[in-house]
Amino acid sequence: MKKFTLRRLYCKQLAGIALGLALLGGGVYCEAQPALVQLAQQDVISQDEARAIAAQAIGVSENELFFKKVKLDYDDDYGYRPIYEIECLYGYTEYELDIDATTGDVLSCHIDD
Repeated sequence: MKKFTLRRLYCKQLAGIALGLALLGGGVYCEAQPALVQLAQQDVISQDEARAIAAQAIGVSENELFFKKVKLDYDDDYGYRPIYEIECLYGYTEYELDIDATTGDVLSCHIDD
């Protein structure tokens, strides 16, 4: 199971924002909140693994789904845990899933016809 660290993603995002602001002549001030720093140190599953989990939860093969969105996010509905927000289509049925990015557990699955 391939894992990567959110710390790298978080640092890359901050570096990109800092570079953008510096190029525009602005200053940068960032004070990381302890909860976000703790989350950034957690190992998470990859997007490919999240797609496979979503397909298994729906009960179809991964190549039968069209993935509209696979986004790693922190959600306050789940105590600011890192989760994958997934939107996908199987035929004309749209599914929305939330998958815990550290455990791979399916937290919610909604169907929109």
